[in-house]
Amino acid sequence: MCKSVTQHAKGFRVLYISQEDLSENNSGAKIRNRSTVEAFRRLIGVEVIVAQPSRSNDDNTRPAIRKSIPFRARLLALTFDREYNPFVTDLPTGPFDLIVVSYTYYAYIHAFVRRRWPSARIVLDCHNIETDLKRQILSNFQSPGNFAKYLAIHATEKQYFRRYDELWLTSETDRHTAVTRFMVPKHRTRVIPNSISMPDTVQTPSSIQRRVVFFGWMGTEQNHETGMRLHEIYRRIQHESWCPEFYIAGKDPSSALMALSDDRFHVLGGFASLSGLLTTGFDLLVMPMDLGGGTRLKVLDAAAAGLPVLSTAKGVEGLDLVPNVHYLRAESTDEFVKSLRHIYTLPTREALTRLENLAHGAFTMMHDRYSVRALSSRLAEALAGVPT
Repeated sequence: MCKSVTQHAKGFRVLYISQEDLSENNSGAKIRNRSTVEAFRRLIGVEVIVAQPSRSNDDNTRPAIRKSIPFRARLLALTFDREYNPFVTDLPTGPFDLIVVSYTYYAYIHAFVRRRWPSARIVLDCHNIETDLKRQILSNFQSPGNFAKYLAIHATEKQYFRRYDELWLTSETDRHTAVTRFMVPKHRTRVIPNSISMPDTVQTPSSIQRRVVFFGWMGTEQNHETGMRLHEIYRRIQHESWCPEFYIAGKDPSSALMALSDDRFHVLGGFASLSGLLTTGFDLLVMPMDLGGGTRLKVLDAAAAGLPVLSTAKGVEGLDLVPNVHYLRAESTDEFVKSLRHIYTLPTREALTRLENLAHGAFTMMHDRYSVRALSSRLAEALAGVPT
């Protein structure tokens, strides 16, 4: 990290406004928030204060915030579930040099934040271009509810993206969308990739377990669809002698997905610890994902655990991974079957070497680019206003 950049960041006060409970890490948004706050706190001389939402009915700040939010945005807010209620309590008085509003669903508090801290630089951390994700979901799961959510988030992004001093996005793809579709000046956008805490070294596979896994919050449309595709792959190979056991782990699996469980296809539901899950012995993270936005934190988690990845291009989108160097790529069911057959019919030593090389390649690249330590360098540049 450039010394002049870190010196410029010293003495900064940052207010981080998040709709998520940072004590939890059971969703991509929560992990991104925790990693960002941790990366800020690694910067010497930077004070970070976190403000989180209150869902209590007696929140004294709620009337003031309601008054500051334009009427149209208040209507948009009603379209979303209660979990997106953004009203914060115990707001500090400031002053602040930088205020980060986390997540697009929270964008409509811009007027309130600007009025309360007029001299601060206000950033919207979009996480993803939500319009793209909602469009993908709508094309696969057509319903009045999904259509309403798509319209609402599109109106929110269109109305508020250009009001912020800067937008943070997870990938160059999302940045391009913000510039070309929503007409945000490029100099007011910045790529802040998803990141996680990563060890300095990685433990790679030491034996073939004949078990593969997919994990995530199974209550989302994109992860549910991935689970159903995994079962399709499993059905194609379940009678082969080399067929591995399949595991799906994550909270809120549907009853339809749970009903597919058998002695070799396991739907586990939630898990207490991701690190505990990934150290129980799997050969591959298998991700036949067709839907998604931003970048997939589960791929970073796999890399940190030394777990090789077999995925579609959509599953590793935004992470600059090279097929056959950092991961194995497959798109169709036939290609997933072919890749699994290749791994599990190789001689054990040869298969293990293949998996070890993939795990090392992914870990080395992601440690350099997507660790919390790397994120701290990007945040220092953001504080200093260094162009990207």
